Amino acid sequence: MKETFYFSHDYGARNDPKLIKLQMKLGHEGKGIYWDLIEMLYEQSGYLLMSEIETYSFDLRTTYERITDIINEYDLFKNDGEKFWSESVLERLKIREIKSNKARESVMNRWNNTNVIRSNKKRNTIKERKGKKIKVNNNDWRTDFNTYKTELNKIYQELLIDSKFIIEQEKFHPGVDISLSLEKAYVNFWSTDAGWKHKKKSRSNEIDWKSTLIKAIDMNKVYKPRFTEPPKQREFQRPEYKKLTGNET
Repeated sequence: MKETFYFSHDYGARNDPKLIKLQMKLGHEGKGIYWDLIEMLYEQSGYLLMSEIETYSFDLRTTYERITDIINEYDLFKNDGEKFWSESVLERLKIREIKSNKARESVMNRWNNTNVIRSNKKRNTIKERKGKKIKVNNNDWRTDFNTYKTELNKIYQELLIDSKFIIEQEKFHPGVDISLSLEKAYVNFWSTDAGWKHKKKSRSNEIDWKSTLIKAIDMNKVYKPRFTEPPKQREFQRPEYKKLTGNET
């Protein structure tokens, strides 16, 4: 099942003078188109192309002229002739990015601390018994789960901070949050005992973790936030509006 997310939406948005002006002229249809464009902006990281308005109008079952009117006439969007955006959407996306980066740093710090503990444990693998030193081999990932996870963690953390890799994968997977998809694959499967047992079925003595995690993106797609109905029902979907428009089921 495709994962969806809420985006921040003020309950009093309908009282915005700009939206009221839009509704006075274009009715609930114009208001609905406005929120569809906001949803699309969140899907495309905050910006949409002016050159693609004809495509957007087809997707939203409206006209080119109506969308350009909404973009240009009500001060709800900004544009530079090439692309258009919403200042409030950009602000909320920035806040979300800051929170996401902090969460990623927290994960990395936690695993770095774990690796330090493991390194200390490895120093104690040489045990003395009756005056003889016996070296315990903990380097085989097939027989040692900690070794398996150490190798996985190293590549996983490198990919999370590799901006070039993230951008490249976003190009191959439009609308997908690559970092969260990798995290989902890591947390839900590959860092678990089940993932380890699955890898041990391989005949190879070495694991190509980068290739494994790239393939895992397709199986663990987490899509960037799409508009999901907020707890308070949108005005143009209320029963009384459906009754007036004849769309009541």
